[in-house]
Order: sequence, then structure tokens, then C-alpha cells
Amino acid sequence: TTPSSSSSTTTPSSSSSTTSSSTTTPSSSSSTTSSSTTTPSSSSSTTSSSTTTPSSSSSTTFYNNTSSSTTTPSSSSSTTTPSSSSSSSSSSPIPRCDAPQGGVREEIRGTLVESKTIVFTEGDDDGDVNPDELVVGKKHNTGLKMSIIKFDLSELIKNQQEENIWIYESNIFVTVKDGSEGKTWKSQITKLHPVAVPWDEISTNVGQLTSEQNIDESTGEFNELTKEINRNKKIRTDFTETIQKWISPFNKNKNQDYYGVALVSHYTDGSDEREDAKDVRYYSFTNDTEVEEDFLPWIDVCYKKVEIKECNDDYGKVVTNVVSSVVLVKDGDETLTQTNETLTHGKDNDGKKYRTVLKFDLEQFSEKFKTYQIDESFVHLNYLGPSNEDSPTQRTVSVYKITSPWTEDDVTWENLEFDEDKPYGTLIIEKSRLGGTEVTIPIHELARDWIEEGGVDNYGIVLIDDAEDDQGSTPQYAHDDTEPYHYAPEMSICQKTIVSTTPTQIITTTMPVTDRIATQTTPMVVYEPACESKVKEPIEKMKVWVVNDTVVVDPDDYDPEDRTLCVSTNEIAIKFCWDIKGKCKKMQRRDIFGKIETECKCCLPKLKTVETETFDCFVDNKNPIKRTIPIEKIQSCNCMMCARDAETGDSTGMEKVEENLIIDQDGRAATMLLL
Repeated sequence: TTPSSSSSTTTPSSSSSTTSSSTTTPSSSSSTTSSSTTTPSSSSSTTSSSTTTPSSSSSTTFYNNTSSSTTTPSSSSSTTTPSSSSSSSSSSPIPRCDAPQGGVREEIRGTLVESKTIVFTEGDDDGDVNPDELVVGKKHNTGLKMSIIKFDLSELIKNQQEENIWIYESNIFVTVKDGSEGKTWKSQITKLHPVAVPWDEISTNVGQLTSEQNIDESTGEFNELTKEINRNKKIRTDFTETIQKWISPFNKNKNQDYYGVALVSHYTDGSDEREDAKDVRYYSFTNDTEVEEDFLPWIDVCYKKVEIKECNDDYGKVVTNVVSSVVLVKDGDETLTQTNETLTHGKDNDGKKYRTVLKFDLEQFSEKFKTYQIDESFVHLNYLGPSNEDSPTQRTVSVYKITSPWTEDDVTWENLEFDEDKPYGTLIIEKSRLGGTEVTIPIHELARDWIEEGGVDNYGIVLIDDAEDDQGSTPQYAHDDTEPYHYAPEMSICQKTIVSTTPTQIITTTMPVTDRIATQTTPMVVYEPACESKVKEPIEKMKVWVVNDTVVVDPDDYDPEDRTLCVSTNEIAIKFCWDIKGKCKKMQRRDIFGKIETECKCCLPKLKTVETETFDCFVDNKNPIKRTIPIEKIQSCNCMMCARDAETGDSTGMEKVEENLIIDQDGRAATMLLL
């Protein structure tokens, strides 16, 4: 409780609403008689009184917070923990993270046996493992120093692999020792950096120790040390972003390799980190029982186990990528189509309505004959958080099947056609949901329908909020992976191969009974497509020539000043049809009048709906101009009458390449020949 309040109440795991009062956060420096604090999930309300959560506290002369803030999304109301630092009585408790509803808080401390530290010095080949103290910074006549702490996270990582966990909040605690070495003190900040490589691969060459070769970008920092420490000083900072690098809230498959966290000193005046000054020294792990336990490095972690839908053990997961994503917006009578924007659904606080349209690539399921069985299927989205963090709203999203073709250029709120009567999947997005996590929406029946039909009617899905007319905060999802720790939408399909065998047949012969009876097993007949689409290797950027906004096939037919070279921004996979098994045949037969008929089939493409790609177009060899160019892509390949148009069925244009074969006089059908 906060000593300065006139009355205080400790409310474990509750959330109280207040009247006519201001609100302070759990780790704020102090509270006054007229202020009150709302705890995460209470049912009672108080007026003109002060209420603090169990983990809220004023900063003491020992612990101080950073200038950054941490949001704990697990509370039923949005609770922000500003990390201001001030001092009060030494009786205030240590700042702690708050366990989410249904979760736990755990402290991870270490000894030399189960955890280890190391200090690297620029210019020295080897690091000092498990030293008596951790050192950062640069003093005269020594190289720049960087220290690494590796906490024992093995149990947390194991829990995530076996049961899935989300870490909502975490703190790191260290103690600055008195006795800095060097000539002149300079104000400095110690920053946290996840280590990027194993310790034996860290380069200590001058200029490389604190480079991206060894460590990742900073994920946190302690408060500035403006003056030299003359007595032990305990400090803390947020560790949530750092630990989530190794225990990703999105997916356990996104975890980075864990090599520890580096402590790196930065001068606050912007001067080079290799400039001589006094260094900063911290307590390291020790088995010395005379050293206070809280002086040693430690962390607290608040997390909970969550259920994430995955394929059953008998089924393998096939992941398909999103090929198109669009956000449809309706603002009163006006509508807007947005591409390359954050995905969302529902009605926001400004009164705008949103729907998200997605289409996934089901090319690999284009054949109707299946040698596999489909179980469950899911749409995966990367939830970033609510549009309004101060007042998140619980939302329910449903998935509807789009029933007609569309493109990003022409789809609108009004013309999108979908089956409004049947939602194929539904999921609740709780307002306390942790940002950065994976949203998994089941669409089992819809995926089976698509795949059974060879993906021919796969026009995608639209995500619509069940309370589309209710104004409030809307959930935000990543639309691509261009930003760090953003992941594009995916669709996963759980499938297993069907093993087909025929019953064993017993062959009875007139052989003597002393001979063994032979048995035969008919081998499984595996379907192979008549012709397949292949990808031209290597996959490269596409080059096209444009004349008067029309892509031309042969640029030599046009004058150089009339044509423009355009190069695609990204590599584009170019497919072709290949009858590798020679199953598209030429065959002959007699009609009912005895005339010879010849039928030629070729491996021909079926084209996708026109898609657009971004190109850099070079006019007069100046800076390129961005433009989108529609292109057609091969969707599948099939045996069809040669020279027949895949869309119209017109077979005009067929050329005779050789004379018809004459059927033998004995009346047998001619042998089928390859084209």
C-alpha cells in the first residue's frame, strides 16, 4: 500500500471502479488522499478512497523503474504501469509483475550451478565466465566491456513447447555496486540486448563487440545513472519484450535461439561508447551466502497457459499463404477499399465499419482425386492489439465464404458476394487478450468443401464482426511480415495420406499339396496427374515492355522511344505445364460409320483470375515509377483438346502435324502415341 494515502485497501485480483477521482497505476510513485487506483478485475466500487493492487508500490531508494511503460493486457480493464522513479520509505515492497487472470507469477533466480554470466572485453580473445562482478563501459587502458546474463529459462521453454504459454509481463532486477573504476564519471544508461550468437562465436575485435554481429537491437534499458554510485543500488526495468524473443507469444515456432541478454553501456551525451570514463559494475551470480539474495540478478515472469488449436498427432499440417488481403471500409454513405493496411473488423470509435477479405493459395489441392484425408483447417492471424488500448472491447468475428471472383482493384463493400446465411467459423477476441499472439479461427467444413472440389471455387473469405453496428475498439491484425515480429495471415490444413491396399488373393493351382500356395497382393494404385504445373527456376523478377499502357510480347516491333521497360518489385514465380508422364495422348478410333477419327490432347493451362503485381517502370532511364500491371497466372494444368482455348473451349487453330494413322486390317485399335 502507498504510505501517503489517508486510507488504503489491498484488493487481490479485483477490479474496482471509482467515482470522482483520478486513477493511478499499480507501479506509480505515490498516491494522494484524493486519488484511487483501479485493480484488474473487481466487482466493487469505491468513492474518494485509495485502493492499490497487491503488486503496486512506490519506488524505493533501492528500486527504480525505467521511463518506459508496460501495458498488462490480461486485466479486464486496461492497466498501464508507468515506470517512473521516485523515492519513499524503505518499507515499500519490491515492484512486481501482476499475474494474469488464471495465470501465475514466477521468480527465476540463479546460482553459479544453474545459471552463468560472462564478461567480454574488446580486444581480448576469451571472456571471463562466472566473474565476481559484471562490468559494462570503458575505462582507461582497457577495452570496452560487455556483460551477459543467462537465466535458466528451460522450464518456461518446456512449458511453451508442451502446453503453450503467453508471457504477459516480466521484470529484470540487478544491483549496481559501489566502486566504479576509471578517472571521470559520465552519465550513462545500461541497455538490454538479446545475444544473437553462441558465446564462443562472439567477436571481440575492436569495433565489433557491441555490433549487430553479436547482439540484436535493444529491447529495454535501466534508468540513467547521472552520478557515480557510492553505495549498492538496486534497479529494475521491464523485461517483457526481451523474454518474448525467446518465448514468442505468437507461436512457439517463432522463438529465437536463447543465448542470454547482454548489458551494454551508452553515454547519454551521445559520445562514442569507447571514450574513456568510469565503468559500471553489477553483482553477478554467487554461492556466497553472505551476499543478500536480492543483490544478485533475477527476473519475475507473469504468464498463463493457453489452448491453441493444432493438428491432431495423426495428421500433418500443410500451411498455405495468403495471396490477397483487403480491408473494406464503410464510413456513412462512403466506402473505401484498403490494401497493404492493418486488418480489422467491426465499428471503431469514429463510427467507421470494417471487414477483412482474405484469399489463400490452394494450388497444391487443385486435383480432385485425393490420396489424402482432410481433418481440420484453421485461419491464423497475428493479433497486434485493440485499436484503443485504453478501452478494449470484446469482439466476436465470423468467417463467411465468398462466392464469386474479385480482385483488389475492383472489390468494394457493395459488390462483394458471399454466403451471408452460413458462418463457417467463429471466434471470440477477448478484450484482455495479449497483443502479439496468434488468433486461430476454425474453418473445417469450408476447407473440406474447397479441397474436395479441387479449389476451383476458392474465392476466399470475409471476416465480419457479429456486432458490426456496435461502436468501440476494434481488433488489429498484421497484414504482412514486413515489420519485425509481424506475421502474415496463413491457413493450415490438417491432412494424412490414405494408404490403399487390396485384399490378399489366394491362387489355387493343381500343383502338389507339398508345394506352398502362392499369394499375391495388388500394389496400391497411386494417382498421378495427367499433366502438372511446374515453376521455372530460378525464380526471378519479371521484365515486361509496355507500349501505351499495354504489355507487348515482342518489343522489337516498336521504336525504342515508344516502349518502356518495367521490372517487378518482387520475384514472381512463372509456371508452365509439363506432361512428364506422357499421359496426354493422341489416339484413333472409328466412328459409327467406320470413318477414322483422330483425337489429340495436350497439356494445357487453366489461367487464374487476373492479378496485379507492382513494377518499377523506367522512363528515359530516370528514376523508376511505381505502377501496377495486371498479369494472368496458371492455376492448374489439364489434358485438353490441342489448340482449344481453356476459357471458351474453341478448338479452331488446330494444325495437322502428321497424317492420320490407318487402323490395321484386323480391326484392332491403333496404339496410342505420344504427341
